[in-house]
This record gives sequence, C-alpha cells and structure tokens, in this order.
Amino acid sequence: MQKGALYLRRTGIVFVAIVLTIIVGSISLWHWPGIVAKSISQPLEYTPVPISRLEMKCFSRDVPVNWSYCINRMPNSKSDDLIYYFHGRRGNAKWWNDDTYYTGDLYRQWAETKSEPPTVISISFGSLWLLEKGLLLEYFQNELVPQIESKLSLKIDKRLVVGESMGGVNAILAWLNTSSLFDGAASLCAPLPTVSPKASFNEIAEYMHSSNTSWERGLMMLFMGRYLYPDEGSWNQNSPLKVAHSKDLSSAGPLYLSCGKKDDWGCMVGSKQLIENAESNGAQILWYPMEGGHCDIDRMSLARFLGDSNRVYN
Repeated sequence: MQKGALYLRRTGIVFVAIVLTIIVGSISLWHWPGIVAKSISQPLEYTPVPISRLEMKCFSRDVPVNWSYCINRMPNSKSDDLIYYFHGRRGNAKWWNDDTYYTGDLYRQWAETKSEPPTVISISFGSLWLLEKGLLLEYFQNELVPQIESKLSLKIDKRLVVGESMGGVNAILAWLNTSSLFDGAASLCAPLPTVSPKASFNEIAEYMHSSNTSWERGLMMLFMGRYLYPDEGSWNQNSPLKVAHSKDLSSAGPLYLSCGKKDDWGCMVGSKQLIENAESNGAQILWYPMEGGHCDIDRMSLARFLGDSNRVYN
C-alpha cells in the first residue's frame, strides 16, 4: 500500500508539474509572441532554379539594419521600368530569380508578347518583416531606394512594387504610404486580417470562422500579428485596411490585387474590405480573384500590369 500511495503521489506531482509548465509556457508565449513568430518564420532552405539568361547581382548591408537586395536584369532589355519586389515569409532577396515560380512565368509571358523585361530590385529585411511607419518604411523610401538607384545606369520611366503573401502586405503598405514614389503596385495573396491581434479571443474566433481562415493559419497570423503590431496604436497605423480607410488615394497609381477563393490565410475577406476602403477614397483597384488557394496567381494579367509601361489593361 505504501508503494502504491507513493507512486500515486509522484504521478500526481508529475501531472501538476506538466500542467503548470503548459500554463506558464502558454502565458509566456502569449506575452512574448516573438518567440513563436520567429520560430515559425525561420528561413526556408530552398535554392531557386535560375531563370534562363537573367543576370542577378546580390548585395548585403548591415547598417543601420540588416538587409539585402539583388539587381535582376535581362541582357539588352530596352525597358526603363523599375520594379521593387518583396518576397513572402521565410524567403530572401534571391526568390525573384526562380524559373519554377510565377516569376519565371512572367519572363516567359514577356518573351511571348515581345515585351521588354523591366529591371527588378528584390529586397529583403529577413524572413519576417513589415514596412512599419517610423521604422523600415522611412528607411526604405528615403535611404534604401535612392542608394540603390544611384548605382543603376537606368533612366527610370515607371517605378512599381510587387510582392506575394507577406511581401504582398508590404507592397500595399508601400503603395499606401509612398504614393508619390510608385506608379503602381501589385499585391498577391496578401494575408489581410480584419481584426486586430489585440482583440478578444471571442472576436478572433469569430473572425476565423467568418473568413474561412483555418485555425492553424489563424493562430500563426495571431502570433505574428502580436509580434509585428505590438500595440493597438501600431495596428491602427500599419494595418493596410486601417490606412486605406483614412487616406486620400485619388492620386495614387493603380493597385493590382489578387487572391484565391480557397485561400485559408484570410486573404479573400480582407481583400474585399481593402477594396471597399480604398475605392471609397478614390483608389483605382484592379481585382483578380482566383479559384485556387494561397498564391493562385493569374500570370498573364500580372505580366501585362508589370510589363506594360503605359499601364493599359483589358
């Protein structure tokens, strides 16, 4: 009996210790979301397949922040258009030059239509980042862009920005906040939650249910959101939906916006609200809903948008 009682006592102690560990761990992760956000956003070990004939030169800097960029040029192209490209979460600046990705399809489409491929500057501040006001946004606009363009032998005709997923969110922020810099933007499959990461659990649960966001993706966005938007003020200042609702966009260039109807990252509901908010303030939106899931992209219309220096659409 004594051995049995001792066993039960030890088992109870172990059980209580496990429960306390889970509770303390959960509270810690909730209050320090960067632990989870960084853990699920580690750089992806992937080597792109280079696009045929595309010349890519890459550089890195560590002052005042760590960042890298690649200059992607097709030899003998006569285009004076310049595109800034933002990669998705876990990516890097070299992701543009990938023959197996949608970017490779763009070059094939440009070749078929005899369009001159633009010069592309692919930018990275790491595997998880946001063009926040007061931080990366001003540095990107006022320091990084002039620094890069001073090294280019290019008479810039049109300047555009494009990005997918996380990069799509950053492309929207660049379009919203630096309208005099860009002649247009393309945001592909951007996760656009309509609820603040600081909202109550009931509000977040209702959002996931009503937006068809999966629990897995929803929780990932929640932790990344709590990390990228540390308080409600940051959310109001840097959420694309909030900014589009409060900004005059009548003089901004067009925004090409695309999303898959089966996307489980909250793209579709957020995109529709962004369109409503932006168009009510005078924005020109080119909306391309797709039938597939995350990052189902219409290559042909995107190639026309990014490759046509006159920005003519059908």
